[in-house]
Amino acid sequence: MAVYVLLATRLITGDRMATIYDLNSVLAGSLSDQVDIGLTGLAEKLRYFGAEQVAARDLAPAQNDARANALLSTDADVLTLEIWRRGDSGTFARVYGYHDEARLASLNLEKKDLDEARRLTPVPLEQAAVEKVLVQNASLAPDVALLRLAAASADGNTVVIADLRPDRVLRMFGSSPLYRAYLVDARGTVLVDPDPARVLSHADV
Repeated sequence: MAVYVLLATRLITGDRMATIYDLNSVLAGSLSDQVDIGLTGLAEKLRYFGAEQVAARDLAPAQNDARANALLSTDADVLTLEIWRRGDSGTFARVYGYHDEARLASLNLEKKDLDEARRLTPVPLEQAAVEKVLVQNASLAPDVALLRLAAASADGNTVVIADLRPDRVLRMFGSSPLYRAYLVDARGTVLVDPDPARVLSHADV
């Protein structure tokens, strides 16, 4: 999972430069650990869900949906779930999808909003299969902030994708008069930032 915490620190006086650098290091390390624990924990849930669904693929759709609903009931930030499987040809195909209409409606969202987010920011499945955990900014302007988390099985043949509200990570990036923290991916695209405009515009740092 290649995500990075960046800190912009407000310097007060020149003679405090060393202290500020130390503060940067401590804060960045602490935030990075919190983000890693939060997202890795959810990724493990997604992997377990994917393994269960693949093993029970012959069950009735209602039974599969019950498993998905059980996962959503434990995490208020999860909006949708998808499972992609690698077939005999070596390419991935979507084998399962789930969304909770009531949860989306409570956030003034519709399924078509999430479908559009997937179209504009598709998950690079082969990359996810290699990296095992992949995080994307899947936000839609003007006002739909979304994170997307993809978790791959150990063999890379199953990828489970969840669209998330960014609240779980945003809570870690509280405002301060001394520093501003934000999360970016390996390409420098903003994933989480206290400034919603930078998230919605997929700002590049």
